[in-house]
Amino acid sequence: MSGYYKNKEATYAVLSEDGWFNTGDLGWLTKDNNLILVGRMKDTIVLSNGENIEPLPIEDACLGSSYIAQIMLVGQDEQNLGALVVPSAEAFEKCGLLADSLVSHDNVTLQNQELKVLIRSEIDIYIQNKAHLKSFEKIHQIEIIKEAFTIDNGMLGQSLKMKRNKISEKYQDLIEKMFDK
Repeated sequence: MSGYYKNKEATYAVLSEDGWFNTGDLGWLTKDNNLILVGRMKDTIVLSNGENIEPLPIEDACLGSSYIAQIMLVGQDEQNLGALVVPSAEAFEKCGLLADSLVSHDNVTLQNQELKVLIRSEIDIYIQNKAHLKSFEKIHQIEIIKEAFTIDNGMLGQSLKMKRNKISEKYQDLIEKMFDK
């Protein structure tokens, strides 16, 4: 790519000094020169100790649980990771809860201890099975939230990817509480 048409500023923002186009994707090359994409630079969580964490592989591992419908890792500039978790209908069923009856309360989180223990154990199981996970990539705090991330509520884009900034903004108070700020 030689640049954007008549827009030097935009061209300068996306091309490296040696002329490579910066897509914002993170990846690595295999020994056979295959490119493996592992995430996006803007999704990277940087902990207070400087460790960089790509949330997608960890979130994908947790989504292997039939009790977790959605999960988003949080922890930018914190000592460790936390997660916002939307449980599945199967999780409600296992814990004897009716999902419809929980929606009417003002609180955005679910405070059912049995559900929290179930989700915590599922996260531990699915993260333990994830290869190459470092100690700082473990999830320490979790909050179970009621509302699913959808296109209609602005939490998902048209490609069904989480809008992390929108979710973080909406649940800012909860995230701060999770890390005792």
